[in-house]
Amino acid sequence: MEPNLTLAMYARYESFVRLYLVPGLGSRRLDKLTVKHVREWRNKLRRTCQCCALGKDAQRRTPKRCAMGKCCQSVLSARTIKDARDSLRAAPSIAITEEIISKSATGAVRLPMLRRGEVLGLVQRGSISMHAS
Repeated sequence: MEPNLTLAMYARYESFVRLYLVPGLGSRRLDKLTVKHVREWRNKLRRTCQCCALGKDAQRRTPKRCAMGKCCQSVLSARTIKDARDSLRAAPSIAITEEIISKSATGAVRLPMLRRGEVLGLVQRGSISMHAS
């Protein structure tokens, strides 16, 4: 089935699926996904250092922290977590429209409120203050 999305949106969804959804939810089927699974995934995503999870430091010519056992705590911002959850919500929405599944567990998980102007993708704990623009 051809995606009914712009190329930019398709690329965005693809990156969120590759970086956050597949590593966090694995091969769990959409019709077997529960609110508990989504909530646990979201909470783990909030706490996980993305430098460690994606091996960013290990890929550097000269590793600085995470690859040397000193985690930098580079966690995702609330906005990126929301975007990852939105990417997860897109798949069941399409499956419901196509009558493949009857309901989605992804819509029932509440997210923290975003502050106006929050645009940071990764935030290092304690080193960047997040304030409204």
